[in-house]
Amino acid sequence: MNSLLAIRLGGLGDLLVILPSLNFLRRAFPGGRIVLRARPEYGSLLRGREVVDEVRPVDAPERNAETFDLRIGWFQKRSSVPDAAGRYFVFDPAAGSSVSRFFFDQTAAFVRESGDRAVPDFDGCARLPGAVSGLRTGPAVIHPGSGGRRKCWPPDRFLAVAADLARRGFAGRFVVGDADADIAAGLKPAHLPSGWEILDSPPLPDLAALLESAPLYIGNDSGVTHLAAACGTPVVALFRSEFVASWRPFGRTTVLAADEVDGIPLEAAISAVAASCGRSPCAIIAGKQGVR
Repeated sequence: MNSLLAIRLGGLGDLLVILPSLNFLRRAFPGGRIVLRARPEYGSLLRGREVVDEVRPVDAPERNAETFDLRIGWFQKRSSVPDAAGRYFVFDPAAGSSVSRFFFDQTAAFVRESGDRAVPDFDGCARLPGAVSGLRTGPAVIHPGSGGRRKCWPPDRFLAVAADLARRGFAGRFVVGDADADIAAGLKPAHLPSGWEILDSPPLPDLAALLESAPLYIGNDSGVTHLAAACGTPVVALFRSEFVASWRPFGRTTVLAADEVDGIPLEAAISAVAASCGRSPCAIIAGKQGVR
């Protein structure tokens, strides 16, 4: 296969859940050119790591006389599937797997149909290529924001987690972005423990590099949390229970869940942070139902 057009709508987290699928396609068709239609501000990260060869906006017109051997896409809703001929996968919540794993399994089945004998390995495809290896000596990272306020754990609890980490010798960074202005307003430098700073809207490649050096990451259900997981960082993720089955991050991740995210006790988060490096991937701890 010489050329492939890959399509994925949505934000950073929506794109990163198909990272294992894209990595697998790159391995299955090593000589092929992969053009990604996605939001360029996010797709550029995958272009920089050579997961794809080119990124174009979702609404960019087709180039004259341009042809692709295959159009492939991953969608949350059937109504989003384009009319153009291609191989398109639509997430089925009844499948009982996460969005990331569902799309990976569908992509791998397609590759097998095409005659390729590659053996799919989800864990082997789940990392951002070029990730920094070796001892993680950078600061811990906390991202207290998300795309929706109901997904956000209270900022004062994140500050309490940072204070506990500082007492155990961890320096750290609070990462905030444009959508987190109200949260950032409550993170005054005077409130931060010694050795902790606020990092406002870092460029995505810089954020990825920071996460790759971080010994620990704590955050809500957000694109940055999915990025931390893709960087291989030990992650403690705070979720509303209804989203865990579909949207849990892959990798070295512990998920704390409750019916409402503010129902996750501070003590549960501190305990999970302390144990995160030794916990099995994708452990799920219920908040209101008690910690186990």
